[in-house]
Amino acid sequence: MWSVLVVIVLLHLCGVCAQLQASTNVTCFPGSNWMINSMGQIPCLVVAYLSADCAGTSWMVAALTDSLTQSYTFPTPDTATKCRCNTVAYNLISACTVCQGHAASPWSEWSQNCPAQITTVGSYPLPVPSQTAIPGWAYWDPTPSGTFDALAAHSFTPLASQSSHSKSHVGAIVGGVVGGIAGLALVAGFLWWLFRRRNAKRAAANHPNMSQVTLNVKPLKPYDPNDPSTFPTTPTDNRPASRATTVPRILVATRPVGYSGPAEV
Repeated sequence: MWSVLVVIVLLHLCGVCAQLQASTNVTCFPGSNWMINSMGQIPCLVVAYLSADCAGTSWMVAALTDSLTQSYTFPTPDTATKCRCNTVAYNLISACTVCQGHAASPWSEWSQNCPAQITTVGSYPLPVPSQTAIPGWAYWDPTPSGTFDALAAHSFTPLASQSSHSKSHVGAIVGGVVGGIAGLALVAGFLWWLFRRRNAKRAAANHPNMSQVTLNVKPLKPYDPNDPSTFPTTPTDNRPASRATTVPRILVATRPVGYSGPAEV
């Protein structure tokens, strides 16, 4: 039973610590440093992490060719997930396009296969993977203009709730790791205590503690002439009774005592 608990805790730790596989071979042009997030990642790598989170597999954002009209493929009905059907992912992939000297595609083209119930504007709907961080400018809303505007995004200041949301998942991951380690320590401590207790019981069975032996001795009462229970008792002779010995009586015939001489006249 306890081994099952240990396995569960280990699986929990492995699940928390599982690393997403995301990569990119893009090199942004000079002047795009404002697009880099707090972890030193360009927007191409950030959006790759977000996409891999929903895809459940590795994700790579490849560099565009020399054609200035080329852009990244918008989500298909099969890849239209919450990770991609939002303006944050659109801004990131658009910035990745712009930093290579290409023109970004409009929001309407990017979101054309996204169901309305999973499309999010101005925020990211899921916890952010711990391997990345969303830069503040990515929360800029491109829907009024219909397309990504690098100058507007660069000057955008996100709300405190938007910028803190990107950090909330990091705290959850750290808390999960710490909680898993604490749970594993508790299980190990309980197993150690159970082992010690079992050994103590075995030792007690083999070597009984004489100090725990109790004698059924009634306490003595002081002598009280009004309390018969305090009177001294006569020791009882428990020796077997001997058979009575009958001494035979010896009968001796006696003559009456009197005068024995001749009769007096």
